[in-house]
Order: sequence, then C-alpha cells, then structure tokens
Amino acid sequence: MFRAIPCDLWSVGVTLYYMLYGTIPFKGSTVSEVYENIQKTEPAYPLTTTINGEEKEISAGAIG
Repeated sequence: MFRAIPCDLWSVGVTLYYMLYGTIPFKGSTVSEVYENIQKTEPAYPLTTTINGEEKEISAGAIG
C-alpha cells in the first residue's frame, strides 16, 4: 500500500543528504541493488567538519 506522507518525508531526507554531502545515500550498480540497499542498509554519513549534528539528525530522521 502506498502512503504518500512517509514517501515524501523520505524523499526530503534523501534530497537533504545529497545537498549536504554531494552524493546519494544509497548506491548500487543496478536499480535492483539500489532498491535492496534502501531496504537493508543505513546510509553512511561521511566525516566532515562543515556539517553540524543538527543537519545530520534532520536528514537521518527523514530517511529513517
């Protein structure tokens, strides 16, 4: 069953992650691999000095 609000929030988290880190949070060499990584892994948060904890917390909270 499709639920729009959780999907929209997740999309905001992924977009914010990209804006903050300049890369996508889930990677794979095929579409199927990307889907699997979305379902089974947590995104890695690169170590950087320019991102504060609050920004990371917002992105992580939206992605799940």
